[in-house]
Formats: sequence, structure tokens, C-alpha cells
Amino acid sequence: MTVTKTKVTLAPNTSTAVVAANTGRKYLAIQNSGSGLVELAPNADAAVGNGWQLQAAATAGAGGQLKFEADGLSTDAWSAISAAGSTLIVLEGN
Repeated sequence: MTVTKTKVTLAPNTSTAVVAANTGRKYLAIQNSGSGLVELAPNADAAVGNGWQLQAAATAGAGGQLKFEADGLSTDAWSAISAAGSTLIVLEGN
């Protein structure tokens, strides 16, 4: 399996595509490494107050994380939004 790491910067209040749909995906992790609360949505634009929440990083480094592997693997497209703006680290394995 090849794992690709991508850094995604979220502008405040702007839904941003994080990862495209991928039926060949074997692993997906999305981690909030920024200072703003992030909300995620599968197969749709993300909206503040209406998604899976990833808490901000308390200090530089790791905040909330959403991880899919094996039986619970998501092959969906994902978008994210943060009212304050934030940064995500995305790991995708194919």
C-alpha cells in the first residue's frame, strides 16, 4: 500500500474539498493540526454546525482525528469547514 500525505489549509467559513472519492482506497485518516474546530461532511459541502467535529490541536501538533481502515473504510469524498480556519493533515492509502 502506498500512503500519500497532504496538508490542507482551511480558510475561515469556506467549505473545502479534502479528499476525492476513491473506490481503491485502503486507508484514510484526517487529522486537525490547526487551532480551529473543524467539521467534516461526506459527499457534500461542509457547513458550520452540521458535521463530524475534529477538535483543534491544544498545542502545535495533533488535534481531533477521523480514521477509516478495514471493514469501516470510507471511499466517499470528504469536505471540511472551520469558522476560524484551520489546517488538516490527510493520509490516504491506495
